[in-house]
Amino acid sequence: MALSDKTTRSRNRSLFITEESTNGTPVYPSGSDAFLAAEIDGFVQDTETAEAQEYTADLFTQAEQVVGYAYANPTMTIHPRFGASAGDVPVEGVLLKNFFGSQVVSAGTSVTYAFVDHDNTLSAYYQYADVLQCVASGMVVSEMNFSITKNELMAYDFTCIANKVQHTSQFEVPTGTASIAAATPATIPVGTTASYVAQVGSKFDVYTDAGVFSETIEVLTVTGTDITADTTAAIEANYILKPSLPTASYSSVQPFAPTSATVYVGPTGTAMASLINSTYALKARELSVSMNKNMQTPTADELNGSLFGGPDYEIDVPSVEISTTINLRPGTARYYEQARTDQLRSVAVTIPYGSQELVVYVPSVFMEVSDGGENAGAAQQTLDFRIQKGSASSSADVFKLIYR
Repeated sequence: MALSDKTTRSRNRSLFITEESTNGTPVYPSGSDAFLAAEIDGFVQDTETAEAQEYTADLFTQAEQVVGYAYANPTMTIHPRFGASAGDVPVEGVLLKNFFGSQVVSAGTSVTYAFVDHDNTLSAYYQYADVLQCVASGMVVSEMNFSITKNELMAYDFTCIANKVQHTSQFEVPTGTASIAAATPATIPVGTTASYVAQVGSKFDVYTDAGVFSETIEVLTVTGTDITADTTAAIEANYILKPSLPTASYSSVQPFAPTSATVYVGPTGTAMASLINSTYALKARELSVSMNKNMQTPTADELNGSLFGGPDYEIDVPSVEISTTINLRPGTARYYEQARTDQLRSVAVTIPYGSQELVVYVPSVFMEVSDGGENAGAAQQTLDFRIQKGSASSSADVFKLIYR
């Protein structure tokens, strides 16, 4: 059985995300850690080099040395999915918990996310079919955005930072290799520099030269052109080893295209229960929410003996911006003058789907109004809001994202 020469289909990809118990140490996923992603990108690290140009009689003296690797920025677009009922953690809960830092579950009622300082990290496994696997470890979600329009599925755009990305690829046991008896551990040649195709902790499915599945093995060491792993069956020349991930188990909850989204604008400090009231309601045409934790990497330049920066981060001042466009009505024209003389407001957004809804609540924002021109003959205006601390006593009270 030789390696296939068929090109790999780009959209045949899988994504798994797990919480790490030790920052920077990948945690192998289970089937329930799988995500259906609309887009996956950015599992790449740039090489950092130092250059030398010295005085000699030669014309070409430049030399370069690898001194480190930049942090990677994995990005992914995921359609949010509610839990089966109110109070159930949503499918994307692991990403939301990592981004906000706080996840409070009220059984049977709601799941609330709020900003708190934290340093927990994630592992993201991303694989093209059974050909190439990328693992981003020491990963944190640094930025999250979503927008609402009437003719599109709702989607969360996540931008992450990871300190290390490793790759595992399919390979064939070289022709002429003597039979490798089952052993603990067994030494398996890979036919090239082993670190190019395998990482310690990575798993491979072993297939015979007839294409029959034999077993799944975990790499214990990577040395020269060999890997070692515990095996339960003999491995022969021309066997194929393919990067392995568990069979994905996806939620049966479907993504949704919001046909309704209501924005509520009231006096600053208005409690959520009072703010979500028809008195303050606006009918939105479109809505966008942008949140950025402004992650910093203070350990990037530490002399830690590794070419990789540490999986430790600091959250700078988070920023949250909300923007909505509405058709101008007589009752909303007042916002032009109000934004000039009384800019501090409170904002809530409700996005219903079936019997549940997604709620954004900000008790204090700075409001700006711009003239948006026309929409199908009607005048429109855009309201922009920037988050403020206001009278909140803690960061967790400044912004809330609620599934209920």
